[in-house]
Amino acid sequence: MHGSLRRRPEDKPKFSAEEVEDARTKQKAWLRKRWTDEGLPGTVTIVHIFTGVLEITLDHEAMRWGRSLAAGDKVEIAADPPIKAIVKTVTPLRERTVVRVVVGELESSELKIGQRAGLKIAPPPEKVDESSYPPDLDRPRTKTERIEWVLASIYCTCGVGHSMCTGHFYTLASCNPNGCGAPNELRGKVAKWIDAEWTDTQIFDELVKLYGPLVLRPHLRP
Repeated sequence: MHGSLRRRPEDKPKFSAEEVEDARTKQKAWLRKRWTDEGLPGTVTIVHIFTGVLEITLDHEAMRWGRSLAAGDKVEIAADPPIKAIVKTVTPLRERTVVRVVVGELESSELKIGQRAGLKIAPPPEKVDESSYPPDLDRPRTKTERIEWVLASIYCTCGVGHSMCTGHFYTLASCNPNGCGAPNELRGKVAKWIDAEWTDTQIFDELVKLYGPLVLRPHLRP
């Protein structure tokens, strides 16, 4: 009986490339409105009451908007009442983005570590959503920071199927280097390109040339 209720492969809905792209466009518009109204989804990870330093770690899907921020940008933490803040640093952390801000000394006293919080920002230009390149190209970084930034901005393209490879969906930086050789192999390549004085754009162009377009976006292999 249970077997008769299983969906057969030929019963699966089939969508054209145009329908998939239309759905993706509508989803982006929906997310853009939601993030504008409610703020980027994240979690409070540091609260320092006396210095007014706060840290919001943004969810994976907020990566592009979060990394479009720069030091000195004005933002707002969705609270009651809202908390105005100034961006101090923006740093990738595996598939997430850590935004450290400064607020008034006691304004953050009601916030707790682990609390969910929206980070309201001025919506970035639509090209931030459309571009294949990360929005924070060519910012000053040490060599080590730059290598880790690249790995936190790309995805694995290995042949592992289904949802078995963390790097297919959560960036290559999320892969365990003790269980997979891909992260350290890429670190070595990126280090050589940096030593050869390649720009960030040149590095990403080479990655696409070597690994294909999936290296730039989350995906799952069948």
